[in-house]
Amino acid sequence: MVKYSSLLIKKKMHKRSLCSEKNIYFDSVLKLYEFLSRKNVSKFSFLIFKLLKSPSSKKMSVSLSRLICIAKKNTNKIIVVVGKILNDERMVTIPAIRICSLKITESAKKKVLEAGGSFITFSQLAYNNPRGNHVFLIKKSNCLKKTTKRYLKKE
Repeated sequence: MVKYSSLLIKKKMHKRSLCSEKNIYFDSVLKLYEFLSRKNVSKFSFLIFKLLKSPSSKKMSVSLSRLICIAKKNTNKIIVVVGKILNDERMVTIPAIRICSLKITESAKKKVLEAGGSFITFSQLAYNNPRGNHVFLIKKSNCLKKTTKRYLKKE
């Protein structure tokens, strides 16, 4: 008879599940980009899926002033933010920009629509542009976070 010690028994590793949110739209967009990341050749849909799947602490909030700086450099492109867009009271004039984001504040939405800009959803972006041509994706860098600065600090 062979005795098994506790060291020989391996535990099963559990992968992160897709979504635990109760928002039906967010769940359907997540499943859509999961399908596109498997079937599509481009890395764009995989990056969007990865950012949508990430926890809310990694999703970024972007001000309108940063969006305007990006829009000046990248004209005729759709700016994609996987997160929230916030209003900036300092900005008086805004160019017409096309934005795709998860959430946007009412005041920021009002400013962009008055300037002649437009908003599209992630499902419209997947339908019209699945490969990500003429799209500028804003990603959050990990070095900006205070917790990562603490661990990267040299002693």
